[in-house]
Amino acid sequence: MNFSDFQKSIESPNPVYLLVTDQNYLKQKVYEYCQSQVKEEERVFNWTVLDFEKGSVSELINTAQTLPWVGLRRWIYVKNADSIKKQLDEYVANPSPSTVLVLELKQQPAKWAKIPTIKLSSKSNPIRWVVGKAKKEGFLMDRMGAETLVELVGENYQQLEAELEKQFLWNWDTKQISLDSVLLMTLHAREQDVFSLINAM
Repeated sequence: MNFSDFQKSIESPNPVYLLVTDQNYLKQKVYEYCQSQVKEEERVFNWTVLDFEKGSVSELINTAQTLPWVGLRRWIYVKNADSIKKQLDEYVANPSPSTVLVLELKQQPAKWAKIPTIKLSSKSNPIRWVVGKAKKEGFLMDRMGAETLVELVGENYQQLEAELEKQFLWNWDTKQISLDSVLLMTLHAREQDVFSLINAM
């Protein structure tokens, strides 16, 4: 499922989701959306984030099996979960219905193939994504400008979004993002990065 499918599924959420991506952009979007499902005043009780570069599996399972306090559901977001896949087999086979567990992974285990998995769509195209993102914010961006932005920045969606934010501010009055604007803003930023590196050296 893509991010939109994940959002729709939350009306009646699955107790376990896998997030399989190397894109920090998608990780951040899923993380923020999960956090938003818990009211701010309830987060101290019902929102947990664990990182398995240093987390404890027993702490994770105990938390997941604890009933939520006040709210309907407990939400747990787990970073770097690849190292604990085997230890979670038993829990994943019989998860707590009152907890939503999101596991951030680099690779989906074959044995967990039936678990809902959030990924960037296989049809995802960074150029189309850039044009769509601009349109969603009320800006018109020509394809040449979008292609050039992707060539300059690469296919990292988080960096593309950061560059688009600059374009939105720069072109706020016209609501149009041209090739010239992309070259001006993005190349200037790259030149500044190069000068900063030279100065540091």
